[in-house]
Amino acid sequence: MDLNPTILELAGLPPRSPCDGESLLPLIRGEAADGRDQVVTEFHGHHFPYSQRMIRDRRHKFVFNPESVHELYDLHSDPHELNNVYTVPAYAGVRRDLTLRLYRELQRRGDPAYTWMSYMADIGGDRAADVDGVADEVAP
Repeated sequence: MDLNPTILELAGLPPRSPCDGESLLPLIRGEAADGRDQVVTEFHGHHFPYSQRMIRDRRHKFVFNPESVHELYDLHSDPHELNNVYTVPAYAGVRRDLTLRLYRELQRRGDPAYTWMSYMADIGGDRAADVDGVADEVAP
């Protein structure tokens, strides 16, 4: 993901939009870098029909599994991701924050998975326009 913007910067060209990567040249030059606040990944079910989206920040990891149980991990207290805290009340704020951040990022990227989230996740009033007329009937 970072190779494209790095090579373009080496060539003196700006990265094309959309570009989720960042040039690695500041790191190579030894310049201080804050790094990313979050990372979003996609799995499209190439080997079997199962799709996932994930957002991770420095402390938490949320996996949206439209066909299964969603996952939330506290990476400080559980670095090996053995304890899914998605339904734990103490993590409700974290769950909502990461869900909204993932939803907005999927919308920004044009990833159609955001429509699944419209129906299957607590995204409140920030829900995208109803694409097939059933969102109000099936949303939590």
